[in-house]
Amino acid sequence: MAAYLDYLVYQLEWVMGNQGYVRWMLEGHPVFEIPASAITNPPQDAKKSNPVKIMIEEPMYMIFNAALSSTWGTKPPNPGQPCRGDGKDEETNRICDSFPMYLKIDYIRIYQDTSATSAMQVGCDPKSHPTKQWIQDNIEAYQDRDNMVVDVSGKGFCQSHDDCTIANSITTGWCVNQRCKCMGEDWIGPRCTSTRSVAGMSVSREAASAYGPPLYISATTFGVLFLATIVVMWSTTRSDRRVSSIRQQRSLGDAAPASDSIATSSEAPQASLKHSME
Repeated sequence: MAAYLDYLVYQLEWVMGNQGYVRWMLEGHPVFEIPASAITNPPQDAKKSNPVKIMIEEPMYMIFNAALSSTWGTKPPNPGQPCRGDGKDEETNRICDSFPMYLKIDYIRIYQDTSATSAMQVGCDPKSHPTKQWIQDNIEAYQDRDNMVVDVSGKGFCQSHDDCTIANSITTGWCVNQRCKCMGEDWIGPRCTSTRSVAGMSVSREAASAYGPPLYISATTFGVLFLATIVVMWSTTRSDRRVSSIRQQRSLGDAAPASDSIATSSEAPQASLKHSME
């Protein structure tokens, strides 16, 4: 009855590799587990007809819902008829009195192992499994005629402006009435964290692995900065040469009088010596 009266902590541990496992836990206690050995080293018959697989490691979605169905794990009272029926069964009445029921989630926390020995890739589009590229290359599996893939501009739920931008130092969107609103037409996505490509198509259709403004803006900015750097370097080199030339001229100018003085001094003893010999 605890699940009907209070919050419980449900936990899923997913460790990759040959020594990994998938473990479901309730309030810190293991409930069910699939070790990697059940997949990588399955029981075999004489013909070894059970194929050997690798431990599951592809990125997956986590969906939280009430798992509604026609039987919801048990037989409902009076299926297809009014819930209470004739109203004479006390147990049926108690079940029907509990409706409507709600699934309330207090928090969801996701932890990823970032240690050096971990085989886990962090992020939604890891380099080991390029999820975005896979979706782009197999877009037909993610859309149909009635549900086409469309670009989304904002509308994600938010509490502050930080929920609608890629970084505190760069503003790509704002939180308006608890919904994200993207800045301009270039920033897209529910939380304004993706950009459109140069061709005008969204990153959902054309690979673009980095956040930021459109490519043409980045290229133009780089070109201006590169040209400015060249101009500054040329100006600095020219200034250094001019200063060096001025210093050299001053050095030659100071050396000339010193040479004349030395020559005059050397002639004086000779004249004096000649005079004494006479």
